[in-house]
Amino acid sequence: MVRTTARNIHALLVLDICDDWTIEVDCHDEAGDPLELLGAQSIEWKLTAADGSQVALLSLAGGDIIVKPEADPEATRNKCIVRVAHALTAALAPGVYTDRLRVKTFEGITTTQSTGHIEARAV
Repeated sequence: MVRTTARNIHALLVLDICDDWTIEVDCHDEAGDPLELLGAQSIEWKLTAADGSQVALLSLAGGDIIVKPEADPEATRNKCIVRVAHALTAALAPGVYTDRLRVKTFEGITTTQSTGHIEARAV
């Protein structure tokens, strides 16, 4: 069974506005085993402002999220990398945002894999 609540509540990330952001997320099933991401129907990362408004929605289909390759072709590929381009971060106001990574597995089960806060810092 795949876990349907946030498995990983990450610590506050402090990232600079106008930089490219790279966020790596390890995904696991309910038993704590690596969750295979190859073949996932979708992977989405959402960034929301303090007032709840959506600031960004990035996806595997849009090319903003990649499944991290493994040296061993038999290994479970449970890590993904979210790439937030500087053009998007440049439009942010300084402040604290909430992010969430959600996976829809090959089997069609939707599971939130990571959630937490990001402080966008002006430099």
